[in-house]
Amino acid sequence: MSKIFSSPENTRLVTIVAHVDHGKTTLADSLCEHNGIISERLAGTIRYLDSMEEEQRRGITIRSSAIALKHSYTTKRNIPKSKSGKPPGNDEKGNQAHENMLIHLMDSPGHVDFAMEVSSALQICDGAILVVDIVEGMCARTQSILREAYSQRLVPILVLNKIDRLCTDLGLTVNEAYVRIRNVVESINAAASSMIRSARAQALDYYSQDNGDILSFEKKWEGYDCLGISSGNANGLEEDLELIWNFDPVKGNVVFTSALYGWGFAVPHLARSLFQSKLIPNMKPLVIRQYLFGDFKYRKDDGKVLKWKQNDDQLTMFAEYGLGPLWDVITGVSKAQISLGQDSVLFGTSTKYSYEKEQPNNGHHGYDDDNGKRVKDQGVMATTKIKATTTGMADIVMNALQVGSTTNPTTAMQFMKVPQTLQDMQRILDKSNASSEETILRALLRRHRPLSDAVLNAVCEICPSPVDASSKIRKHILSLQRPDASLMDENSMSEFVKVQNAVSRCEVTHNEMEPTLAHCCKFVSTDRIHVNDPELFSQLENSTSSDGNDGKPANIMLGVARVLCGTLVSKKVEYYCFGPKYKESMENNIPKCRIRLYVLMGSTFLKVDQVPAGHICAIYGLEEMQLKSVTLSSSRHGMPLRSFKLGLRPLVKVNVEAVSNADTAALERGLAKLSLADAAVEVIATTKGERILACLGEIHLEQSILDLRNEYIGRDIELRISKPIVEFRESTAWFENEWDDFEHFYNQELVPLRQTLIPPYCEEDGLLHAKNGRSRTIVSGRGMALHVRVLPLPAEVHACLENKAFQEQCSEDLIRLGKALNINSSSPNELFDKLLELVASIDSHGNAFLESEGVQSGFCVKGVVCRPKEPKEVYMPRVAQEKNVTDNGNKVEADKDGFQEQSSKIDIAKSDYEEMKGRICCRNVQDEIQLKDSKAFRVWKDEFRGSLVGGFQSGCAAGPLCEEPIRGIVVILEGIEMAMYERRKKTGKEDDYNLAHPISGGMVVAALRTGIRTSILTRPVRLMEGHLKLTLHSSLSALGPLYDVLSRRRGRVISDAMVEGTDLISIEATLPQSESFGLTSELMKKSSGQVTAPELVFSHWEMLDEDPFWIPTSLEEREDYGEIVLNGDISTGIANTALKFIRSIRERKGLIVDSHKIVVAAEKQRTLARKK
Repeated sequence: MSKIFSSPENTRLVTIVAHVDHGKTTLADSLCEHNGIISERLAGTIRYLDSMEEEQRRGITIRSSAIALKHSYTTKRNIPKSKSGKPPGNDEKGNQAHENMLIHLMDSPGHVDFAMEVSSALQICDGAILVVDIVEGMCARTQSILREAYSQRLVPILVLNKIDRLCTDLGLTVNEAYVRIRNVVESINAAASSMIRSARAQALDYYSQDNGDILSFEKKWEGYDCLGISSGNANGLEEDLELIWNFDPVKGNVVFTSALYGWGFAVPHLARSLFQSKLIPNMKPLVIRQYLFGDFKYRKDDGKVLKWKQNDDQLTMFAEYGLGPLWDVITGVSKAQISLGQDSVLFGTSTKYSYEKEQPNNGHHGYDDDNGKRVKDQGVMATTKIKATTTGMADIVMNALQVGSTTNPTTAMQFMKVPQTLQDMQRILDKSNASSEETILRALLRRHRPLSDAVLNAVCEICPSPVDASSKIRKHILSLQRPDASLMDENSMSEFVKVQNAVSRCEVTHNEMEPTLAHCCKFVSTDRIHVNDPELFSQLENSTSSDGNDGKPANIMLGVARVLCGTLVSKKVEYYCFGPKYKESMENNIPKCRIRLYVLMGSTFLKVDQVPAGHICAIYGLEEMQLKSVTLSSSRHGMPLRSFKLGLRPLVKVNVEAVSNADTAALERGLAKLSLADAAVEVIATTKGERILACLGEIHLEQSILDLRNEYIGRDIELRISKPIVEFRESTAWFENEWDDFEHFYNQELVPLRQTLIPPYCEEDGLLHAKNGRSRTIVSGRGMALHVRVLPLPAEVHACLENKAFQEQCSEDLIRLGKALNINSSSPNELFDKLLELVASIDSHGNAFLESEGVQSGFCVKGVVCRPKEPKEVYMPRVAQEKNVTDNGNKVEADKDGFQEQSSKIDIAKSDYEEMKGRICCRNVQDEIQLKDSKAFRVWKDEFRGSLVGGFQSGCAAGPLCEEPIRGIVVILEGIEMAMYERRKKTGKEDDYNLAHPISGGMVVAALRTGIRTSILTRPVRLMEGHLKLTLHSSLSALGPLYDVLSRRRGRVISDAMVEGTDLISIEATLPQSESFGLTSELMKKSSGQVTAPELVFSHWEMLDEDPFWIPTSLEEREDYGEIVLNGDISTGIANTALKFIRSIRERKGLIVDSHKIVVAAEKQRTLARKK
């Protein structure tokens, strides 16, 4: 094993997750400074792990990055004992010695546009450091990260950051700050508990429905003893999970920090410090920690702990010993600055010090006079720098630094120890070159309570090792996909079990006969100068020169992987590469490759020869696979790691094309590399030659285009980027009183809707045979006719049908739908059960396909048998342009449906057609089904019924308005007519009848697709648009501009509530996706920067309740909306939002747009010359 890596038992894999701007990267700076990677002065400000130029410019993390940190850990709570019964590292006398730990730390983005980076980090880590801004509290992104970390079964540590802001920004007293901290912890625990209970209920329902018991449910979750939690049964499962996800400062899984100033502490270490310093001499550390964070106060006179009440003047123990010294140091430094005649940037010149207000007689003096004005010490020049002897430093700060210091005096270097004298303090200030208030606080507080020790100790104590994670806590997550036993022989199955067992034990072996397996979760693109591998550098030089690039530096693609078992070896071994969709049938086509290994150190990659199990590394050589995640295995009998649906969907899409056709090939290669490096990017090649780039948000899109230009194709290639493409859905609304009388509406003659009369919609194939949301579509060859109907399907009803569970809130919608379908029932529950029986298919896009009761029973399946010399086809009416016209010399009359027919032919087919209409309406029906009908029903079930799902999916894939997908409809197959011929020799059985024309399944699919499109077009059509959920914080003065911007963009505010302890308001709203572009810049401009950047995530689909083809007809409507503008197609001439969207979509797709001008009287010559 390389000296760089430690054993899996002494390794931790953790990631830092939080809402944007809560202090993740600043916290990582302090941890890097602990290892000497960056200097003390730069820690907290350099943002070391944000190595990209765009990350530094924007001030946010865009790509997750990893770094390996060493830490000397003294507590042996989770480190296994040796054979002698003592923890490893103890000396002969049994005293604790230091254990060297290796911590792989991953810093992840907080912005929702880069959520995929967070997901990949959570997948390969075992612990999560959840950072929460104590002022802002839980935000929307915090809750989503909490749920995702729980789904990956990570063990969390809560870091409450920016504690100093409670003193400097909010001016809270130490008791008020304690109450604020307690409330934030309680709110996070409440959210975690609710999340666990909800997830458990869903899982229990799933397993009980599928398996009939909860045995598999118990097996899935058993095993939490590495944290001192017994596995138990299903009844104790909820308590076990809540114990892991319960944040309790007494347990040590809550750390109080200020990442900017580099200080932090946890309750167990503070309790140990108070005991060692004899501040609380009569209690042991285990007893002190039980009372240190809670409503308790310590009476120094007799050493008793008493209950503290909210209005008590005495300080709580946490306020006195945890926050009091910190408040003293901050106020003492500010007083020293003021005593020099300078304004304090910590508080401002008019702010009173909160801790001093509670301690008027604690020896601190010279802060404020009775009028609240600042009192300056006499004889002090304003030009001198703060020194250890300055007023406020010598007394207040020096005394505070001696209280509750968590620095370990035996392990800390001399320079990092707490100053004991004024000379020590001055030496620290001089060596740190600390002159400003911030630098002085950073120099002193990181020695008083070092942040790195508090966080890394908590990681070593709370987070599991890779061995415990693989075998117990995350055993289900870090397991391989189960192969199909029917496709594998006994030997192959035993080899797979061997690999799976090695993964669950996280075995470290160097034997080539033992399995080695690693999972690559993501890829990163880096400049090769950041890779410390001269041999690879030489190979890349030769390859670029041979390609004609003149040795031009190029980026390389590295995969970030976790070694699950065995030891990965660089260059010597060929590994099998399993993609996420690998199946056992692909066993003979498993690709193999040789790899090169590197250790991740931020933006630098250090070459290593091997990496053992339990560690994270970078891998070169997987780019050619073109897979976003790869599982490497030394055994061909391995399987890919289990995959999870992340629930992310792209919100912003653009069309990318090269200005020069010669650059198209380079563009395609660049898009492939971009899609590989960023798992959230989707590149879609359409049949029209478009290359759609789909991203999670505007910032993500900007960054992707920037990466495409700078890293993957070169800046010399010009690109043409389209405007953002917004997805819409097509749907329909109810006719007025459509559900009152089924038969009356079936035969009712309604005025044709306007879209059926104007081009290009009136040219839809099959539209002539559709009306009132029903269509009789004829299969090619006229051998079959399908009666199709379309109705609106509310989202609540669709959810009930999809989950097969009735909900009371959709009773009204169910009753309306049942009446429209002519289903008689006594209760909504009974109606729901009948609907479930009729469901033939249901998709995930809000649509359902039903077979009517008549079709299911064969009652509405009709065999049409014509006379011997007549055409063997179903009845085919033709539309008469005007009444009393002739057709080949035969007089034709129009029937009541507006159709014409030959009076001497096809009378039998027409009678069957009329009979079918009666059967659909359940009237004039024969009691017995004829032989021809039963034969038609049997042929339908055996040969054509299977094509219904394909036709339903094809019909819902693109609607008739603008070829957008259809959503929120229910398609009903009401009847089937099938042309048949009768044998001359009759036997009196069904075999006397056969199909008149050969019909294929594809013909049925095409006919059903036509029926769905025409049925929708004859109904009130509507557009559905995606709505985004918007969350942000705003000041009171910015509410007016904020509401104005949301109103103009058709936004709707859901809730607005004050953030406790601040003057900020938390806003939640929904906004149409089409109105979201440019929202951030407009909000910042209108509010003068007094709102936070909005976080946008997809919320739901909502119908745009506006008829796109409505025009003003009455006199009052014309007065309100203006006269109709004749534009060739009689367009509306009014501000119709839905029609505007339809026209823009059709124009983008190259379809005929109804607003194009048509030249009237084109034969007349016009001249544009002016007559003088």
